[in-house]
Amino acid sequence: MHALQGQGRILVAWTRLVTPDGQSVQMEAFGGDAQGRSGITGKVNTRFGARFGSAALISLLGAAPAVAAAKYTDEISSDTAESMGEDLSTAMGSAVEAYTSLPPIITVAPGAAITVMVDRDLEIW
Repeated sequence: MHALQGQGRILVAWTRLVTPDGQSVQMEAFGGDAQGRSGITGKVNTRFGARFGSAALISLLGAAPAVAAAKYTDEISSDTAESMGEDLSTAMGSAVEAYTSLPPIITVAPGAAITVMVDRDLEIW
């Protein structure tokens, strides 16, 4: 599940309970961990490589034309290479923006102990 930067717990909301015999009960409750704390903890994947690796790659691609421009002795070739580098950086910047804003993912282990915190009595027949 996607989370906000720095978040280490997932908010879970329960809206319906279905019993083994098929009975459905509407409810408004939040989920918690085995100790009764709100939210459920899990393994946090910050996606560091995807977020910052793409930015580093774009920086390298953007710098390559500038390095090439420094090797040209005539002004026209140098200006052309610099312009290509700026255009490449601009185009790649928008592509990288999607990767740098990737939210972390919190994965809760299958079978994790959770609680359902109901705020009213439930009538189950």
